[in-house]
Amino acid sequence: MLIWVIVIILAVWWISKYFHSISASSTNETSVSDKNNRIEEDTVIEIQGKFEKKLHDEINFPDAIRGMDVYIYSNLMRVWYKKLSSENRYNEEMTKKIRNDWVDYISFINDFSTYNYLSFEFYDSKDTTKSDSYSEKTGVAFNKKQAIEDAFASSTGTEAVNELARIRNLDHYSFDKLGNLAPKGFEYDLRGELKPKKK
Repeated sequence: MLIWVIVIILAVWWISKYFHSISASSTNETSVSDKNNRIEEDTVIEIQGKFEKKLHDEINFPDAIRGMDVYIYSNLMRVWYKKLSSENRYNEEMTKKIRNDWVDYISFINDFSTYNYLSFEFYDSKDTTKSDSYSEKTGVAFNKKQAIEDAFASSTGTEAVNELARIRNLDHYSFDKLGNLAPKGFEYDLRGELKPKKK
């Protein structure tokens, strides 16, 4: 009889310990999941910070990101990213998509600038095979970059779509290398100096 009591006590103890470990494991998984979400956001902030430092520090590099791309990033896309992130902060799936698109966008801007530079470099060196290859990669990066711009503008509203179209229709003399937009009636020359626009 005593043996059965001991067996029952041990069985109850084991079952209690088993369910306690499951509960602890579940709590731990939730904690890790929350931590991963925080890391993901922190990672986006880190990537954005490094990219913006690169825009400033490498402006005189031959493959630097300049002009219209800097303007669209700084004055349109960054604003839209913050707005869309804020509006969807309680929608985890949408927030994740917006963050992923934002990180991809930064990557595509980098790729476009680098591949475009390399395509011209190899073209000048008469290596048409490599030049054509980088030219193709430039086109792919450009299309992906613009697709995300279109998606962000469309999600933000009609005014954003119209503003993006207006900026894209400007020529490259409308911007200096830092992405500053020339005042109406003016343009930048090859040295980056502001002058009245030619009629």
